[in-house]
Amino acid sequence: MAVGKWSGVRREPKKSASEYEPVPDMYNHAGKAQIINAAVKSLDAVARDAEVRWGIGKLESLADPELAARFEQARIRLNTALHGDDVNEVVARCKDMIKGWRILEKKVSAAGHKPREFRVWYHKGDAGQKYAFIQSAADAKFVDDDAIAYTLDDIARLIDTKYPLVNKVKEQWPGAEVETVKPKRKKEVLNDDIPF
Repeated sequence: MAVGKWSGVRREPKKSASEYEPVPDMYNHAGKAQIINAAVKSLDAVARDAEVRWGIGKLESLADPELAARFEQARIRLNTALHGDDVNEVVARCKDMIKGWRILEKKVSAAGHKPREFRVWYHKGDAGQKYAFIQSAADAKFVDDDAIAYTLDDIARLIDTKYPLVNKVKEQWPGAEVETVKPKRKKEVLNDDIPF
């Protein structure tokens, strides 16, 4: 089922095997699934753009209560459509959410609020953790309390010391992306007594 890291489109929490609902038929057809993923990716791009500028969850919190409620209702309708069996409904709900993001930003700006300075770039990790990436430690004062801040130097040091192979891959294949990271398996220590 489609998942949007930025738009709030979610998979249901993991259930036991006996609790699973059948997967809607639209996900069993490659063409329909591709259309759904394209619509969700388009929505995610708009949501990500807004949240990088304003901060994660900030536009909704700055909007008047009625607009914030209508926006959340649109998100609920999209998640409901993703559990249905109508591709056109999913596309329409994604389109509504894109419109909602644009209206949120327009209304919040009209109310006198301004996006954050580009000293902080916000990003949400695959597990939902909020991160803030900053030029230097001096910019930490601009970071929201619920985000973990990393300077660009922090990131470069981590990559250089822990993931030099990633640099080699990216040099060889420009545009390559890190999609998953698996923990290293511990090396087995062989210190058994030799039986002779």
